[in-house]
Amino acid sequence: MKKMSFVDTTLRDGHHSLWAMGMRTGMMAPVGEQLDEIGFKSIEVCGSGHLRKCIRELKENPWERIRLMANKIKKNTDHLHDVTLRHRLRYNPPFSS
Repeated sequence: MKKMSFVDTTLRDGHHSLWAMGMRTGMMAPVGEQLDEIGFKSIEVCGSGHLRKCIRELKENPWERIRLMANKIKKNTDHLHDVTLRHRLRYNPPFSS
């Protein structure tokens, strides 16, 4: 039987419609370790739209968000990304602290 894997997009997409991407890093951080324990193949934290939202409206550093979540999510660090960031922007998020 083939192994089935799941990708969690809660932190990337879960707050789009209700909060207009307004979830702050401090709201995400407390659940990072819990999501990691579930055993998802990948946990996506942000997409290209989050960069502008973090900087302009939330006044947060989007790269710090990725670093903080990578420190909370140890098992899935290699997969803590969004396809847009890696392929369209040709950027590898700074996972080291």
